[in-house]
Amino acid sequence: MALAGAAQPLQRGAQALVLGIKRVSHRWARDLPTVTYRADIHDALVGLATELQRRIDHADQHGNADDLPRLTMVFEEADATLRKLARYWDTIRQKDDPKKSPAVDALNEILFAGRQARIYVLFDGHPTNSALDGAEGRELFSTVVLARVPTSTWDRFAP
Repeated sequence: MALAGAAQPLQRGAQALVLGIKRVSHRWARDLPTVTYRADIHDALVGLATELQRRIDHADQHGNADDLPRLTMVFEEADATLRKLARYWDTIRQKDDPKKSPAVDALNEILFAGRQARIYVLFDGHPTNSALDGAEGRELFSTVVLARVPTSTWDRFAP
């Protein structure tokens, strides 16, 4: 569902980063020259946070990010993926590493500042997921698409 939302920006020349932990969703997107499909979500998010910082530095130097290519990040199965990221971090984290996954911190940063650097997020999940810190990132969910949802979800988003 989320990747379908990237079709229009892709048609207009945008780049897309598809984060899909299952590795089988949207296999057709792998053949598109402007789509990068990643299943190593932790490394992809940390790398995207580095790209975000590069774009912010570019905007500082040039006054804006208008000359940078638009990047649409598609985060498939976000709720399950965030849980898996937390478990993954618990298994690889060293004693002196932060308790919270750097990938989750990176996602929060991307949700907070990404639009200003021409990074847009299509988040296939619940925007109030407890892994997302504070309201900064969650406030950027301007559109909620309800497909097959239980009544409780409908009542919360479309009273």
